[in-house]
Amino acid sequence: TMKFIAIDFETANSQRSSPCEIALVKVENFEIVDRKSYLIKPRDNYFDFYNTFLHGIDESMVENEPEFDVIYNQLKPDFELYPIIAHNASFDISVLRHTLDLYDIEYPETDYSCTYQMSREALKGLFSFRLDSVCDYMGIKLDHHRALSDAEACAEVAIRIFQDKGIDSFDQISQNFNLRIGKLQKGG
Repeated sequence: TMKFIAIDFETANSQRSSPCEIALVKVENFEIVDRKSYLIKPRDNYFDFYNTFLHGIDESMVENEPEFDVIYNQLKPDFELYPIIAHNASFDISVLRHTLDLYDIEYPETDYSCTYQMSREALKGLFSFRLDSVCDYMGIKLDHHRALSDAEACAEVAIRIFQDKGIDSFDQISQNFNLRIGKLQKGG
């Protein structure tokens, strides 16, 4: 059966280890079954003006929020049971890895894939494959650069592409797209 979590991080600054928001949208059998989002206090709580300009989150909004290690503890079972999908997964997986490293937390054993890469193959001829462009094209509502909206939109994009291509398990992704499935594992 098709199950995955769509994730999205917003970061406080250009450091990949500075998440200030995470959202996780759980999909089972092409239905969104759960949505979670958390503000995160980055370890040094330093925000770049540009990042705040994009997502609207600043120091004062997160100063009383838990740091990533506390939040990850609640999300860990999902990361261990479900493969991950993100739009531009190289970014979100990199944030996940750098932040787990920062807190010295073991990586979950899981697979991941990317709706940006899938969109490039599935929606030939679109001018841009950024999340907002893909959502416009598919008629999906998006409040861009807030984690929950981005993660939900990513889940919707994945669901439509999978249904369109008749993909009903995660390991069929690489057969249908010219894509290697990424792997996270303890230690690498």
